[in-house]
Amino acid sequence: RVLVTGADGFVGRHLVARLVETGHQVSAACRPDGEPVDRWLGARWRDAVEILPLEITDSSSVRAALDVPFDGIVHLAAVAYSQEAKSDPSRAWSVNAEGTARLLAAAAKQRVPNSAGPLVLVTSSAEVYGEGESRPRRETDAPRPSSVYGWSKLGAEAAAGHAVVAWGLRVIVVRPFPATGPGQTNRLVPNWLGALRAGQRKIEGDPAIVRDYVDVRDTAEAYVALLGSGHPGETYNLATGHELRFGELFTRLAEALGVSAQLVPPAGAPRSGIVHLVGDPSKLQQHTGWHPIIPLERTLADLIDAQAH
Repeated sequence: RVLVTGADGFVGRHLVARLVETGHQVSAACRPDGEPVDRWLGARWRDAVEILPLEITDSSSVRAALDVPFDGIVHLAAVAYSQEAKSDPSRAWSVNAEGTARLLAAAAKQRVPNSAGPLVLVTSSAEVYGEGESRPRRETDAPRPSSVYGWSKLGAEAAAGHAVVAWGLRVIVVRPFPATGPGQTNRLVPNWLGALRAGQRKIEGDPAIVRDYVDVRDTAEAYVALLGSGHPGETYNLATGHELRFGELFTRLAEALGVSAQLVPPAGAPRSGIVHLVGDPSKLQQHTGWHPIIPLERTLADLIDAQAH
């Protein structure tokens, strides 16, 4: 039996479906004021998933969601993007760091004496690494966050470490690199796609920025693999290990859409943020056997198709 917090988010929706497909009994915890579940869950999954209200900043709501024992918890509920965290730093800390601590405390109280208790996957972020060498980051690299979002996620990792030491919880920290694919909205790649569909042919962005993009379906599969084979107390990069420059990503998106367009650096704007952020997935692969299998061409094609419908 698995609880997914933030289940109505982009990754959460794919993960819930994949968990059901692989035979898990799933409870999907969603914000009460979020998008109605029927709009994203679909008839295929509606009867197979228990929906629970969850406000991660409310201790009573968290305790209620964990009122019954779970074998696994995948904690995705978060202020999930840098710009959102930057616009409201106090909320980012409250949700990402304090919310994680609140969830882990409730999981510790749920634990039955003389039992292993639930395996909890705490979602951190690749952004905890900050700026560094232009090579794939390893879990042994020292975190050097450069944003409110990165620091708040490192706070979530600190809460995870405390839960292991203080309460003996079985906790795994996951550092996912950017996910994209069908169903994503209001982020970099779908925003580019929307602009291209609207007829824009020169779109602002830094072509030299390098990221490690993972198809959201591969991301969901990695969480399923970690629930089955991940080692408690460990930290894992969820990455492909392949670098992708924004310039190349934009060109391939435009080509997939069948248009000619340019990504142009903002005039006079100094470069800010992390330039190169790619992950080494070796540890995740060795411990679970997970490998990304969906090529970028399919990711972009499916994103285009989903946005069109």
